[in-house]
Amino acid sequence: MLNNTLVIAHSGLGRFQRPTILALCLRAVGGMNKLILKLSALSLIFCISIVAWYVIVHSDSIEEAKIHMVKSDLSLLELAIEEYHSDKGNYPEFLKDLKGSYLNVIPVDPNLVPYKYTKQNDGSSYQLKQSLSIDEG
Repeated sequence: MLNNTLVIAHSGLGRFQRPTILALCLRAVGGMNKLILKLSALSLIFCISIVAWYVIVHSDSIEEAKIHMVKSDLSLLELAIEEYHSDKGNYPEFLKDLKGSYLNVIPVDPNLVPYKYTKQNDGSSYQLKQSLSIDEG
């Protein structure tokens, strides 16, 4: 087993031998390998830190984008519901009643949850809402 300490071989006659060139080269290579390993570990830690920083800094903008998307979808649904009411004289029973003539597709929130629509019993008004839960990714 080769370690970092320089070993001078002792002969049985009481004389010391000089280390061979091979032993000196192996020692130098061993030190380089440790240096390369340390630099690789530091590089990996640096890369992980950069990714973590990026996620932390941009997580607010992702949440803001989801909130903006929900607001936009609710506005679009409200316009379609009001247009339906203007044409038919009453509000739709379900959001799926808007598909085709008023909307090509019924939007869902960023977490793929349908928006909550309820028509009041007397048919004079409706409620359209959604509570957006932000994923802790």
